Amino acid sequence: MKLLVISDTHGRIERAVQLLPLFADADAIIHLGDFLRDAQQLQKLTNVKVIAVGGNCDGVTSKPEAMTTIETPFGSLLITHGHLHDAKSGIDKLLYQAAEYQAKAVLFGHTHNPFYGVFDGVALVNPGSLTFSGQQKQGTYAVLNIDES
Repeated sequence: MKLLVISDTHGRIERAVQLLPLFADADAIIHLGDFLRDAQQLQKLTNVKVIAVGGNCDGVTSKPEAMTTIETPFGSLLITHGHLHDAKSGIDKLLYQAAEYQAKAVLFGHTHNPFYGVFDGVALVNPGSLTFSGQQKQGTYAVLNIDES
């Protein structure tokens, strides 16, 4: 299973549009929030399924609106923006939520900085921001190739 994971496009989808031809074989595009309308626009431009959650700039203030899960060969992935889990302050609340949902991985955004780590068997993946640089000189994204291991 191949996933293109993007976050924090903030109304600037030009870079995402440039990536679409490169990921036409993806099983899904995951948009981790800020802005949901960007995910909706991307869905209109591709035949690849777009799965999106809302972020703080989308006015999302409850976890049911800010989270979803998907099943993969690896196991359940928790998808969230991260603002309701204080992702800028640390990973503890993300790991707690993963345990609650029995997720093998958490995909989150909000910080604008790419991050990957495995903690107590749970993978945490933040693609950074596709359009804002954060600590990076250019926008970033993640590609996940998922199998059973």
